[in-house]
Amino acid sequence: MSVTDRAFLIVCGPDAVNDGKVRQQLSLTDDQYLMGEKFSPDGRTIVALSEPDSSDSDHRPAFLTRWDVTSGRRVMGPVRISSQSGDTLLTSPDGARLIIVNSTETLVLAARTYRLLRRFPHKQAQPRYFAAALRPTDGRTLALWPDDGSIEFLDLVSG
Repeated sequence: MSVTDRAFLIVCGPDAVNDGKVRQQLSLTDDQYLMGEKFSPDGRTIVALSEPDSSDSDHRPAFLTRWDVTSGRRVMGPVRISSQSGDTLLTSPDGARLIIVNSTETLVLAARTYRLLRRFPHKQAQPRYFAAALRPTDGRTLALWPDDGSIEFLDLVSG
């Protein structure tokens, strides 16, 4: 769930809003699951991270799609950004970069174009699941909490 200072809220599911006005209803294709979403810094667009329904949860491709909030029109995508799924979507404090974390790698993309800027494979070979948080002051340091309980810090500029 994401909130901006313009009092918009993103909710998932057809019955998620009981009270209040639905501004736009945005739809992925039927076989896509929403993994994360973020408003742009100006609140005019929403970027969604999705992946298709598949029995192989570690090897589902990940896609990014952008919508215009006012019209509900799809502006860009879906664009395939990884063959290794997408578990977490983060944005840099300035909104210029998108960070996608999955079980095998961390990707840094240009927010406007989805162009890959950096790829950081995770240290262990077997897939792991991560919680992730970006340092809000500079967006350079990513904290990763793998399912084994240790905390790892990744410098998104130098690696």
